[in-house]
Amino acid sequence: MHSTAALSLQPPLKPPVTCSQGHSSNLILTTAEGGSICLLCLSVLLANPKSPTVHVSYALSQLSQAISQSQFIHSLLTFHSHFLISPLVFVLSNFDDEPIANQTIDLILRICDAAKSNSNEDVQMEFAARVSNWLSSGSLAWSRRQLYMLHCFGVLLDSQESKLYASIKDKDSLICNLITGLQLSSEVIQGEIMFVLYRLFLLHFIDMDDNCTDVFAACCPKLVRLPLEVLMKSESEDVWLNCVGVLPCIEFFFQFIFAF
Repeated sequence: MHSTAALSLQPPLKPPVTCSQGHSSNLILTTAEGGSICLLCLSVLLANPKSPTVHVSYALSQLSQAISQSQFIHSLLTFHSHFLISPLVFVLSNFDDEPIANQTIDLILRICDAAKSNSNEDVQMEFAARVSNWLSSGSLAWSRRQLYMLHCFGVLLDSQESKLYASIKDKDSLICNLITGLQLSSEVIQGEIMFVLYRLFLLHFIDMDDNCTDVFAACCPKLVRLPLEVLMKSESEDVWLNCVGVLPCIEFFFQFIFAF
């Protein structure tokens, strides 16, 4: 099973030569308890949509425990800083499981925070790029997995790192898909979209990306009308707060662009 290969116990004095699947020792990181995690086995497990959710959840919990250890996270970020980015994002797209999604998002944020504390912003930028690619593609079709991806994106943007804006490759499709999502009846989705739009506007003002200005301007009628409709119809306090946050940004944005 992938889970036992990824989390097999090993002697504490030295790292194993290979894991039980024969993967090289340079992909195996030891833990403070004397065990080890094979990054390749772990990646295979997380990226496989047919992996049993109990195995995925257990692997995530063990990884969570390991990255709290200074030596483990130092080795991960020094030698394999980007290795787990794709597999962790795949978890959000593969599994319709809220506890697993919460585990994954927590891990992503902790890895990003650890990387930034070591002056490595590239890790968070790649996470944001990969998550935004999923949202831009629309391939998850506003399923619960799309909601998990959206929430993760909002939390990543909440750091207000201006460089994150540049990591979004297809801003046109992203914004169009977000506007489409506002027309759905789910208040949870609407609230998450409002928060993401709010953060995107703030980052846009910092970055002043002319390409994205064109996208926002092209969507002007819907960007003004839909948040107002959501605000009037919603019974959720969280949605109200996010609407109140994004509406002044929209007003300021269009006053700015139409002034020139």
